Amino acid sequence: MTTTLWTLMTLQIAMGAFDTFYHHELTERLAWRPSQRHELQLHAIRSLVYGGMFLFFGLVELRGPTLWLLIALLIGEMFVTLKDFVEEDMTRALPASERVTHTLLALNYGAILTLLLPLLIGWAEANPSIAMTWHGVWSVIMIVS
Repeated sequence: MTTTLWTLMTLQIAMGAFDTFYHHELTERLAWRPSQRHELQLHAIRSLVYGGMFLFFGLVELRGPTLWLLIALLIGEMFVTLKDFVEEDMTRALPASERVTHTLLALNYGAILTLLLPLLIGWAEANPSIAMTWHGVWSVIMIVS
C-alpha cells in the first residue's frame, strides 16, 4: 500500500461522507422519500462494500486465493454505481453539486482500482496467509470510516 493509495482512499471517505450528509440527508432528504427506496438500497450495498474494504485494508493482511472474492466485490461495486447513476436519473433531478460530487467519486474510485488491483492480484497469487496489521494513522482513518 502506497501513500498515494491511502490518500485516495481517505479522499473517497471524505467525499462520500460529504455526499451522504449534505446531498442525501440535508438537501435532498432521500430517506424521507418513498420513491427513493431503490436508490437507498443501492447506497446501502455500496456502504457495505466500502466499509468492508476500508476495514480490511486498515487491519488485515490477507494473501492467497480468497482475495479473488474481494477483487470480485470491488469490481461488482462499479456495477452498483452504474445502476445507481441510472436509478438517480430515472427518479429525480440531481443538483449540479451532487452530480459533480458523484463524478469525482467515480473518478477517484477508478484511480483507487487502478493502483489497487495489480497489488491485490499479486497478493491473491501468493501463498495463503492472514495477519493482523497496523498502518498508524491510515488504519485509524479506515476504522473510523
